[in-house]
Amino acid sequence: MKTMKTVLKATIGLAVVCLLAIGALAVAPSLRASLTEHVKGETPQAKAKAYLRYVSKGDVEKALSLWKVPSLTNSDRQGALEKRRISVTNDLAQKGISRYELEDIEWWATCCEPRVISSPRDAGGARLKVRIVDRNGKATEYIFDIFVPGGYWGKAAGYPTRHWNIMDVYPVGENPIYWRAHDTKPAGSG
Repeated sequence: MKTMKTVLKATIGLAVVCLLAIGALAVAPSLRASLTEHVKGETPQAKAKAYLRYVSKGDVEKALSLWKVPSLTNSDRQGALEKRRISVTNDLAQKGISRYELEDIEWWATCCEPRVISSPRDAGGARLKVRIVDRNGKATEYIFDIFVPGGYWGKAAGYPTRHWNIMDVYPVGENPIYWRAHDTKPAGSG
């Protein structure tokens, strides 16, 4: 009898926890979208790690498939971005990556008034600083500009699930091609 009461209490407790979790997901589209993104690997961090994992294995083609060059209105910038995509990926593959570490993330709002924000949930862009150590032990910091194509409206759109793309990768100290703060919006977004 005592065992049956314990099982019953545990079952009721589990049911309550499950109902609370389902309720939280139903009333919190932001939480639901965040969980979906994490499960599917649709985060800026996951995209950068996947790219670096492919490069470190020497699978340049798979790495390049994660870095999508968007259609830009400025053909010079488009060409420069396509050239950088190939050269950075090949350079990293030739140097060999022994390890990497995410050092910082700067989150960007891409709707209304593009700006640096503190909330990753409302971001349509992320600028990641990654320290990459080659096979000879030389460390270099790279910037990964990873964005939601077409921008992201966050709360105003009901927090839809985001699909992030690597748009630009470059060593610290070089200028970005895709996202320049003084442009106030990503290249090609209108």
